[in-house]
Amino acid sequence: MSFVPVLLLVAVLFLAAMVNLALPSRVQRITMRICLGIALVTMLPIYSYACSQLHDSLPVMVLRALLISAKAFIGVFEYDAVRVLPFFQNGWVQILFWVGHFCAYYVTASAAISTLGEMLLKRVRLWMAGHGRLILIYGANDHALSLGRSWADAKGVSVVYVDESTALQKTIESFGAILFSTSEALEAAPAFLKHIGILPARRNSLDVYAMNPDGAKNLIWSEKLRISLGKMGISPELTRLMVLNSSEDNVQ
Repeated sequence: MSFVPVLLLVAVLFLAAMVNLALPSRVQRITMRICLGIALVTMLPIYSYACSQLHDSLPVMVLRALLISAKAFIGVFEYDAVRVLPFFQNGWVQILFWVGHFCAYYVTASAAISTLGEMLLKRVRLWMAGHGRLILIYGANDHALSLGRSWADAKGVSVVYVDESTALQKTIESFGAILFSTSEALEAAPAFLKHIGILPARRNSLDVYAMNPDGAKNLIWSEKLRISLGKMGISPELTRLMVLNSSEDNVQ
């Protein structure tokens, strides 16, 4: 068989795994549980049977099967211990073996990336923001979070927040959104807009909500955004701006 189909399938699976890491945490938890279940259901029977054929002592069988299964979660597998056994010559057993190991390693890798790879996840989310409908929210507060959550579940929608405080960053990231607190973001500078995928050639719509409790800040930031979009040649027809005016307690 040509290596091209193999390469394409590997690339698709890898991309799917990376995209899953950028989805809301509740979706990630479901995926992790499914992978954990598949890993345990496949590896425990295979390694338990293999160890029962390789050893005479029951404690040795149990301990080795347990340790081998546990090592799979850090990417270590004992292929040589099972490949010589008759049952492993079955093609379905081999598929289950590799699927189980992939799922086990993915569970560990996902946890590590979620903890240590926030920058990578942010880049994936930014890539998604540039390929769908973008919701840009100025201000991170209870009302803004409720709005962002309502959009987060929609297909092909990415949510980006801008706020000088990072106190709600974990909450924002929990439903797959991104928070920016840089000076460029707070100034609605063209460099920031390009960074989140807002480009002259962009065909998808942009929804902007200015929801800072300070109505004056909303007006100032919205005006800076309007000027930046004009400098970039972004069509007003693709942008919808809603500004919360706290003094009148309404949206314009």
